Amino acid sequence: PNPQVLLASNPYQIRRAASGKLYAAANFGRMWTSVDTGRNWIQEISLPQGQNYSSLATWAFDISPSGKFLTMGQNGVLADSTAGSPWKSNYSMQVTGGYGKIEFADCNNAIASGGSSIAVTNDGGKNWFDRTRSDFTSLNISINSHTYVPNDPTKAYFATSVGTIYKSTNMNVIPPAVPTLDPVFANANEQIFDVATAGVDSVWGCGYSGFSVAAASRSPKIFRSVNGGLTWTTLATFPVGTTSQQFTQI
Repeated sequence: PNPQVLLASNPYQIRRAASGKLYAAANFGRMWTSVDTGRNWIQEISLPQGQNYSSLATWAFDISPSGKFLTMGQNGVLADSTAGSPWKSNYSMQVTGGYGKIEFADCNNAIASGGSSIAVTNDGGKNWFDRTRSDFTSLNISINSHTYVPNDPTKAYFATSVGTIYKSTNMNVIPPAVPTLDPVFANANEQIFDVATAGVDSVWGCGYSGFSVAAASRSPKIFRSVNGGLTWTTLATFPVGTTSQQFTQI
């Protein structure tokens, strides 16, 4: 329409109901409707309200032969309704976030991490629980990698962008209990890109100088603990400068 009233919601599907009313499903849980063949539109909704998925995009939309309205879209969200009735859904969005790594400790226990997001499962991936760290979000701390202690789903290490390695000794606690993460290594001049374990007590990390270090002085480093993170040794015998290599995996 002119003037444009649909803003940035980007309608993807348009359908005409038996009443002649037009429906256009869109981003942000919106539904645009028109009763005058598209000359004027008003904003309605395409998902149940008050849920953690209420503002997701509904890219797919149709009206069944029985008159039921069906929407589906982002993260697998889905809902249904009849004209004039509230939207209903049995959809459950357990976790949200961007994950760069997933690792299983055994057939049941696993961690997915990335940015400030942590998700855990204790039933082989059927259900996931959000363990996102709000303090990481506010402090702009990004989890670059994580690893379990071999054969122990209770213990895990997390490598971060701010030079801190965190350790948890209760990673598999049953919700609503939340696992604790305690810092065991910290150097604000470094970025820790990866962490790995060998046996019960040996932990290895690798990284590269942070942006607080002058470019000419930056270098890759390896960090090692042989007592479960109580003390650390830094190996820094590698080339220095703008052309030095970066260690991102160990």
